[in-house]
Formats: sequence, C-alpha cells, structure tokens
Amino acid sequence: MNIGSKTELPVKWSTIAISVIFLFNLIDAALAPLLDDEAYYWLWGQRLDWGYFDHPPAVALVTKLGYSLFKNEFGLRLVSTILMAGTMLILRRIVALQLENQDAETLKKADLLFALFIASTPILQAYGYITTPDVPLLFFGALFLLCILHYLKHLSWKMVWPIATVMAGLMYSKYHGALMILLVVLALPKLMLDLKMWIAVGISVALFSPHIYWQYDNDWPSFTYHLVSRAKGFKIEQSVEFLLAQAAIFSLPALVLVLGNIKNSLSSKWKRVLLFQILGFVLVFLLSTLNGRAESHWTGLATLSSILLAVLLAIEIKPRFINAIKVSCVVLIALLFVARVAILFSPPVLRDFLNNETWAQTIEKKANEKPVVFLNSYRRAAKYAFYTGKLAHSENNYYFRNNQFDIWQYDTLLYNQPVYYVTERVYNGLTKIDLHHDEDFYGGIGTTYFPMQRLRSDSISAHKSNEILEISFNLNNPYNFDFQLDNRDFPVEFYCYARIPNNELIIRKINVGTLGIIQRGRNQIIGTISAEGISNGSELIPMIRHNDFPQIKLGSSIIL
Repeated sequence: MNIGSKTELPVKWSTIAISVIFLFNLIDAALAPLLDDEAYYWLWGQRLDWGYFDHPPAVALVTKLGYSLFKNEFGLRLVSTILMAGTMLILRRIVALQLENQDAETLKKADLLFALFIASTPILQAYGYITTPDVPLLFFGALFLLCILHYLKHLSWKMVWPIATVMAGLMYSKYHGALMILLVVLALPKLMLDLKMWIAVGISVALFSPHIYWQYDNDWPSFTYHLVSRAKGFKIEQSVEFLLAQAAIFSLPALVLVLGNIKNSLSSKWKRVLLFQILGFVLVFLLSTLNGRAESHWTGLATLSSILLAVLLAIEIKPRFINAIKVSCVVLIALLFVARVAILFSPPVLRDFLNNETWAQTIEKKANEKPVVFLNSYRRAAKYAFYTGKLAHSENNYYFRNNQFDIWQYDTLLYNQPVYYVTERVYNGLTKIDLHHDEDFYGGIGTTYFPMQRLRSDSISAHKSNEILEISFNLNNPYNFDFQLDNRDFPVEFYCYARIPNNELIIRKINVGTLGIIQRGRNQIIGTISAEGISNGSELIPMIRHNDFPQIKLGSSIIL
C-alpha cells in the first residue's frame, strides 16, 4: 500500500522525539515491574484463541510474539514498544500528508509542534511500554486515519482493501474501534452512498467473523459483561471523575487549542473527521457514566485526532500563542518524565507493582507443589502463573465478576485434588501470609477441590406462604461428576440472596431437606427459607457455597 505525498516533514524534532521515546520505552519495558493486567494478557497469549472474555484477541497475539523471543517482562512488552513507535511514525506521515504543498517554514513549525504534542500526550507515554489492548488499538487507529485521509484525497478503489483490513484490525484490538469507524461516517455521511465503502465494510465483517462466531459459541460473554454487567447506575462523581481524568489522557495544550477553535475545525472534511473523533469519544463515554463507571483511557483513540488537528490549527494561529503552547508542552513533558522515573524506581507508587517475584515465590513455597486457587483474583492467578510457571485458577463468587478463567474451565483440571487457597479475607482454616504487600492475604490447604463455577440455575419460581418462602429452580450440573452435599471435606450448601426494594440484601440458607446429591445434568432443587423481611418486589438470587467461602451466583434470578 503506497500512501503518501511528495511532502515530507523535516527529520529533526519529530525524529528525535520518536527515537528518544522509543529508547525510553525499551528501557522501561525491561526494568518496570509487571502490572497485574499484563500478566492476565500474557496468560491469554499462552492459549491463543479468536476471543477472550474481556476483549478481542489482538493483545494476546502481541504478548505471544514478544514472549516467544524473550521469556520475561521485556519479551511480554517488546511488541508493544514497537507498535507504539509505529503509531507515532504513522501520525508523522499523516501530518506530512495533511500539509501537502506547504512551504518549508510551515513544515518546520509543524514538525516541532508535532514532536511536542506526542511527547506531552500522557497515554502515548504510558502505553509506550505497558502491554494492554489499547496498544494495538492505537496502532490500527492511526492506520485507519491515514487510510481515510488518503481516501479523501484520491477516492481510489485501491483503498478498499487497506481500509477493510485496518477496520478489522481495529475491531480485533478493542470494541472501541467500532466507535471510531462510526464517528467517521457521522462526520462524512456521504460515505453511506459510496459503494467502495460498503464493500470495505463487507470485507472487514468477513475478516472479523471468526471472533463473532467465538462470541456466539461462548454465549456472548464480552457483550454481556460490557453492556450489562458493568451497568451500576448513575453517580455524579463518576462523570466528574471521568472528565477530570482526561487531563491524564490528552495533551492538554493540544486539547485546549482544539476546543478553542471548534469553528475553524469545521472548515474542511478532514478537520471535521478529526473533530468528530475528539468530541464523539469524550461525549459517548461521558454519557456512559450515567449508568456506570467509564475508564478514563477509553478516549485514547481520540488523542490521535487531537494531535493531528492541533498541528493543523497551530500553524494558522498568531505566533504569540505558539510560544505559550511550546512552553506548556515542555512543562508537561518534564512532569511525565518525572512520573515515569518515579514508577520505575519507586514501584510502590502503583499497587500492582509490589514485590512481584517475592510475592509469587512465597505463595509457591506455601503451596508445596499443589495448584493454587485464588478467590476473586484473576489478575493474581495470572501473575502467579507468570512468575512460577505453575497452574493457578481464579474462583469467582458473588463479590466478583466472571472472567477468562470461567471460559478456560481450569476448575475441571483441579477436580478432587488438594489445592492451596489464597484470599484477601480470612476464612476458617486459613492463616495470614506475609507477602510484603499493602493488603492482608490468607492461605490454606483444601483437602479436595470440587469445581462449582459453571453450575447454572433456571426456571426459578417462588411462593410465599405466611412466614415461609418456598423456592424451586432447575440446576444444571455440566461437570462429569456428582456433588455430595454432605461431603465432610467439601460441604456444599444452597443460599438465597433477597435484594428487597430498598436495595437491602437479606441472605438466607435454603433448607433442601434430605437432598444429598447433585447429579450430573439437570436437577430440580426445592427448598424453603424464612420469609421474614422479604416483601413482594424483592429479587431472589439462588446461590451455592462450599466450605466457609462466599456464595457463588448460579446465574439467574426472579422478582417475587
């Protein structure tokens, strides 16, 4: 794909900035302690698939490629540093293309401003060496903008395949890529009448279809989680926090310059594309805070457009403002440099960075060759596996969300084995472990392990009579073994969580009478609880519990 023009930026400031940033990213990639989420994505890379519970698979491939060369933190991050350098080089190419036929003096000014903007954009520095789904997302986002700009300049059929593959790359990186594509269409609605774009969309959907099938085959876990499970209701502090946090995502001088020149930003199709990206991402995710928390970095793709649009606007404004922009960028660059050094040499600045290898090795010694089951901590299970090479599993109960461990079904591998439990709460039989962490941890050996996470209830009914509430439901046991409810080593009990209309939670044990076994396949469970305090309109949620641990949600609920 030959995308470009005869116009080139000078090789001075932007080349120096990209080179220095890349060098620092390599150093940090080698020296910075591992984040919990990075270990989680590394674990994905050890089991490549077309999808994962939380995200599409691009980040798993990123970790797999680098780790195949270097079996350490640097290898896990290597491809991320290369992709981020590629992102900045693509942005540099876009700046040259959007300033086609400008004089040499203008290009010199644009080169310096571009260097200052990329170096003062916090998200480009943070994700320059940390491996997350946002790294390939930013790379394909920059490529997508380059394709769209070239398409606007030449309206060529040759761009159909590049645009299609890049759109697929966006979607394979993170679902936010769909918003980037939609905002381009909103900025340029005539694209809806362009046959070339429809063909590009059709090809990209075909390329993305393996992931869609994976979602279907696994009961749409990602969409259920992101669109339903994350919904927590409105709190004004969520919206305020999201807006304030954008200062840690965008280059503030670039963002202020754009917001102060919105009218001028509508003067061409290309500027309108960039402006719609910036305002659209911020507005959409601000609105999402009306029903839950929005992560500040979800606007990361918009920072690319803010840099490109700010360069265009800056060369048109009065010289005295240029000096103020330069000074503010230099101050931000200095602050970002100090922050990176602080994280590198003072790991406790971030909780995830605390005593990684010591932490994992201490648990490994306590486990004494037994598999480790972490309660409600897929990140720590992944980090333990990274530093020890040993099998670990995350068991998720009512207080935690589902994750990739629910899909992998590691729990079946542990069936009827002794395991070592690790939790952040004290339960019967567990003792405190000193992990030199800012939180307390407790551990202990379970004589046998019976997986329960995939037990599911349906066809729930409830009947209230006087002070007794009878509840019945079908329980599907997908495992190839039966549960003994009165197992001495692994006692199992049913509970009902009743969330009454004022949102108070009432927890009652279900009396199931003489029921002693949960057979493989479908079982009908009938039991009773005290109806005291449970009014009509309450949500009833069947649960199951083993040992002294918190209850595990069985999947469905009913309103009384």
